[in-house]
Amino acid sequence: MARGKPLLRESGFTLLEMSIVVFITGLMLVAAASVATPMIRTARNIETDQKLANVARAIDHYAAQTYRVPCPADPDSKS
Repeated sequence: MARGKPLLRESGFTLLEMSIVVFITGLMLVAAASVATPMIRTARNIETDQKLANVARAIDHYAAQTYRVPCPADPDSKS
């Protein structure tokens, strides 16, 4: 038996283990992005439809009050 420094067991992750974790994390992010993108687009389309409906209601309300439809090219416009 040789007496000397006792061998210390090094603990930690190898480069291969870390690269596998990074690869799997990347795959999960790509999958999440491919699912989230259409959902975000759908939400934006719904929001745009709601805003357009609000504009249409505002124009209808204005037309009911003034008996005319607002037009930005109207020469009688004050603004």
